[in-house]
Amino acid sequence: QLGQLVAFGVDEIVDVPTIYDVSMIYEGFAGRLYAASINDVVQLSSPSGPIEQRITPAEGVHYITSPEIALSADRRTLYVAGAFFAENFASRTAIARYDISTEVPVLLQRVEIPAPNALFTLSPKDDSIYIRLGQYDGSGRHSVHRTVCLSAQDLTVKKGELAYVGTAGPLTISPD
Repeated sequence: QLGQLVAFGVDEIVDVPTIYDVSMIYEGFAGRLYAASINDVVQLSSPSGPIEQRITPAEGVHYITSPEIALSADRRTLYVAGAFFAENFASRTAIARYDISTEVPVLLQRVEIPAPNALFTLSPKDDSIYIRLGQYDGSGRHSVHRTVCLSAQDLTVKKGELAYVGTAGPLTISPD
């Protein structure tokens, strides 16, 4: 056992053994747990803990670093973003959304993002995804950064974009 996940229920704390170190743990629909592991996202059975499903960016492809994940408010949609190596070891970033209302996650949509890494925040109303794009030309207070707003229901719909000079940090979205 290399990792351990502590799932918090309404009345109890349950230890769920995992094979890999995991982070960004969310409880999805029907008590299934979703966590970012080193190379993919795993769906765990709660409370027994065995891995039920693995979510990777594509068949035979794994993330370079732990992917970032978020759940919709109704816990039926899982969003996954992360960098991965494509053919010829070119670094790519993609964001995907999965229907997790059944035992087997179903890929609804996946889009590649032209940036080396991307951190995202799901809006409190589940209608938008704000993505802070990484830059190929470095980071720091003199770099131009971009934050792109996409529709959470259709990742190909760009709602807006903000370019700014400075240090890019985590995004915080207020409910209003």
